[in-house]
Amino acid sequence: MIEAVIFDLDGTLINSEPNYYLADKAFIESFGVEFTKEMHENFIGMGGVNLIKWLKNQMTIAQSIEDLCFIKDQYYLKYARKQTKVFPEMKKLLELLKQNEIPMAIATGSTLNILSEMVEITGIRDYFQHIVSSQEVAKGKPAPDVFLETAKRLSVNPQNCLVFEDSLYGVKAANHAHMKCIAIPSVYYKELPEDFLQAFAIYKNGMSDFTAQSVWQFLLKNNLVQELTKV
Repeated sequence: MIEAVIFDLDGTLINSEPNYYLADKAFIESFGVEFTKEMHENFIGMGGVNLIKWLKNQMTIAQSIEDLCFIKDQYYLKYARKQTKVFPEMKKLLELLKQNEIPMAIATGSTLNILSEMVEITGIRDYFQHIVSSQEVAKGKPAPDVFLETAKRLSVNPQNCLVFEDSLYGVKAANHAHMKCIAIPSVYYKELPEDFLQAFAIYKNGMSDFTAQSVWQFLLKNNLVQELTKV
């Protein structure tokens, strides 16, 4: 049985990847380094710290990783405050899980600064018992650290957690944590990478195919949840 559900934030719960592309492009190019859409897609799911480490490897920058994270966050928030929305079917799923008394948490590569603001702006804070950033653990995704820390805070065995993820790195992290993962790719692939195919279930066409009811019926059919309230 599933005892808790863990959600990635960006591209999974909220439609934020377009904001990240615009913000990261502006941030990176302020240092005179070209940033393409393909580069953005390669970094999806890895978290802002890894992007900044990459930037510091490209050129000599005196500012610390912490200072650069703060600057990068300001670029992102400029876009995100205006246009970030929760995916409608994800909002329905949160409500379904809440009504059936299944604990929920967020485990994300977003910084604590962005994370705290986004959950308030989008109105989803009260659904979650815990909200964990990769900033709080040793290694970001694809390492399992942030998922394992989240399971620990939920007091749930990792094997009894279900993860929702949109990125290849996030699916890898969930697999490494020995958690069941439902993948909803936010990037189009002509051929899905092998790690996506290792997910417990996958919506191959991403959010366009995803519905809360289809997930719920899948979980019931596989005896992974017990329905307390019919919606």
